[in-house]
Amino acid sequence: MVRGVQLCFVLLLVCANVTTGLSADIQPFFDTKSIEREYAIALNDFQRGRYEVAFIHAGNVLVWLDFAEDKGGKFGKKLEKIRSVSRARFMLTDRPCPICGGDGHARVPGFSIWGNIKAVPDKESACAVCEGSGLLEGRKSPKEVSRSLARAREGHSLVQTRKGMKNVRGVWIPGRLYRQLSRQQKKAFKKAAPHVCPDCSGIGLVGCSTCGGTGVVPCPDQGCIMGIKASGTKSNLITEPCETCKGKAVITCPDCGGKKLLPCDACRGTGENRR
Repeated sequence: MVRGVQLCFVLLLVCANVTTGLSADIQPFFDTKSIEREYAIALNDFQRGRYEVAFIHAGNVLVWLDFAEDKGGKFGKKLEKIRSVSRARFMLTDRPCPICGGDGHARVPGFSIWGNIKAVPDKESACAVCEGSGLLEGRKSPKEVSRSLARAREGHSLVQTRKGMKNVRGVWIPGRLYRQLSRQQKKAFKKAAPHVCPDCSGIGLVGCSTCGGTGVVPCPDQGCIMGIKASGTKSNLITEPCETCKGKAVITCPDCGGKKLLPCDACRGTGENRR
């Protein structure tokens, strides 16, 4: 029985070689059920909040689609969405508020022992920028993304190995299939596998280094204290809204324009580097 199945398997491979060419050689081995099963795994990882793993696994299955019976099919867009949303979520991180320094307290005009106006913490009032949390939502730097994805890939690789999967030029496929592949077929997988950009870890986007991915930077006016300009003396302190930041204490980041993310320079936002 086993030998009969193996014979049918080889005959299927030979027929594909004769009738459909190189990419079609691999199509019969990735049927709809296989794609659906792997999609379900990626979706489960996503629903459990394992966004890095979901991103990696969905990317792996997208390569399978290039060699599937129904290229793309109903799963192509779903897998792309898992990757897109997962990427957005695992890039989120908290940054210390640049105005209160992370303590959550407001700053008000005060005086130094020399009589100079300076920012003084007001522990009774919350920082207007971070609303007292001391944190702003930012985006991870390339190094932070690289570390989190490296940990996820390590765990993902371990699971795939235990399942009997084989890594062929960066693409995990069933070990049974690997043993049947010709040299040309392996080259096809190598060509289909993404050449991950080392600068952005295949994301295509990087958190803005100027604002830490928060989209804002402190008001550049050195005299601005929590959006207020102060002048005068202790007995006659005059305050008015800062014209530079319009009383907000922060301005839109000049480098990312408030978008928090920038396209990777190395791969021009594609996530791949084929140099």
